[in-house]
Amino acid sequence: MKEKKLRNFITNTAGNFYGIALTAAFIFLFMFPSSQQAQQVTLEYIFQDTNIVNPRPTLKYINPLSSKIYYYGDDDYDGMLSLFDYNYNTGETFKYSDTGETASEFILLPNGDAVTILKGDVYITKNFAAARQYTRDIRITETDEYEYSPLTISNFVIYRRAGNYYLRRYNDSASSSKELALISDESDSLSFQIMDMTDKYKGDPNSLLRLFIVKYDNSPKRELLIPDYTERFVTAEKIRRGISRVTMYEYEVRHAGRDSLYTIINEFAYPDSLRYSTSYAEYSPEGTSIILDAESMDRHNRKIFKYDIASRKVTEIYSESDTAWFEKHSNHTSFISNDEIIFESEISGFNNLHKLKIDGTGFQQVAGGSFTILESAVDTKNGKVYYSANAEHPYEYFIYETDLSGSPSKQLTTEQGDVSELKLSPDGSRLFYSQSYFTKPNELHMLDISSGVSTQVTNTISPKFSGMNWNIP
Repeated sequence: MKEKKLRNFITNTAGNFYGIALTAAFIFLFMFPSSQQAQQVTLEYIFQDTNIVNPRPTLKYINPLSSKIYYYGDDDYDGMLSLFDYNYNTGETFKYSDTGETASEFILLPNGDAVTILKGDVYITKNFAAARQYTRDIRITETDEYEYSPLTISNFVIYRRAGNYYLRRYNDSASSSKELALISDESDSLSFQIMDMTDKYKGDPNSLLRLFIVKYDNSPKRELLIPDYTERFVTAEKIRRGISRVTMYEYEVRHAGRDSLYTIINEFAYPDSLRYSTSYAEYSPEGTSIILDAESMDRHNRKIFKYDIASRKVTEIYSESDTAWFEKHSNHTSFISNDEIIFESEISGFNNLHKLKIDGTGFQQVAGGSFTILESAVDTKNGKVYYSANAEHPYEYFIYETDLSGSPSKQLTTEQGDVSELKLSPDGSRLFYSQSYFTKPNELHMLDISSGVSTQVTNTISPKFSGMNWNIP
C-alpha cells in the first residue's frame, strides 16, 4: 500500500503538471537564461505572478440549441475576465461588452433563456442566447437585500439571501408562486448545502420537486485565536477549527393552493456509527433513489450507500478500506442508468473507473490499468466514456475513449502536456477541455468526436509570457 501511495504521489504530481512545470521553468530560466531573450531575467520579473501568467480561460456553459459555449477569458491581458461565446459549428467568437447593464451571475437555460442577477435581484432574461443582452423580462425577486448563487430546475429558481435558500416558481410571463423559504436559520454555527435535486419522482400530482440538503453544525468546533504580526501592533483573529456535526435531509416541495408551496422534510442518516463526509450525491434518472459516496473522517474507509425515497431506507452497497488514505480525483460518482453507477476507485493500486449496480452486484472495471485516471466525462446516451490519463508516461496526460462495457480504450489526443476540465456537449458531439504545457499556460480546446479533429478555441496568453524564450527543464 505504501508503494501504491508513492506511485499515486508521483502521478498526481504530474497531474498538477502546469503549476509545477511553470515553477520549474522559472527556476531554469533564472539559472540558464537564453541569449536570444531581450527581457532581462530578474527575480522581480519572474515573480510578477498574474502579470506574467494572466487569468486563464474557464468554460461556463455549453448550449446545444445555439451550438455555443460560453467562457470567461482575458484577451486584453489586463487581469480582467470578459464573457465570450463561441459557435462550435461556425468557429465564430463573440465578446460581450462590459458597458451597459451586466449580470453579476447568470445561468444559461437549455431553451436559450437565462436566470440573471441584476443589481442584486433575480430575473429571467428571455432569449439570451440569440439576443446576447441582459433584459428584465420576468422579475423573480424585489428585495432590499442581495440575492446570489442561483440554481435552476424545470421552472423553479432557487437563490440565496443572507446565507439562506429560497425558491420561486415562474411561467413564461411572470413569477407564479409566492417565495418559499427552504432554509431560514443559516448562522455562524449552522450552514447548509444543496447537493442535488430532481423533479422526476413525484409520488402524487402535488409533489413538484425533491432536494437533497446537508446541514453542517459548526458549534462543536473549537474557537482559536490566530495572531497577526503584519501591522505595527499584534492583532488576533478568531477562527473555528474542528469537525462539523452533519445532518442529511430530503426536502419534498409540494403544492399548497394555487400560488403557494410548502415542504415536507425527511431526515436520514448512515446506517452505522462511523462519521462520514459525503463526497458525491446524485438522484437517479427516474428520481427514485439517491446514491451517496462517503468516506470516514480519517479517510481510511470509503462506502457507497443508496437512499430509497419510497421506503426512506439507507443501504450500503459498496465498501473499501485503506491503511493509508483515500485520495479523491475529479471523477464524480454518477448514474449511468436508473440502476447502475460509475465511480473511481484505487482498489487496484491506481485510480481507475468502475461500475456497479445499485443493489451492490455487478462490480466491473470500465477503464484503467497501471496508470491514474484524473478526470472523466460520461455520455450515457451513446454509452461512451472519455477520460484523461497518464497511460503512456507518468508526466503526460492524454484523452482516451472507451465504452461502458469496458472495451479496450482508444487514444484521442496527442498534444504534449496536460489535459483537464473535461466537459462533454449534451448531444455527445464535442468534448471540451483545457490543454497546457511547460511553456504554454492552459487554453480551451475542442475535440470533434466524429472526426477526431482537435481545435484550439482560445488564445489568451499574455505577451509577457509568450514573448519569453523559456527553457524546458
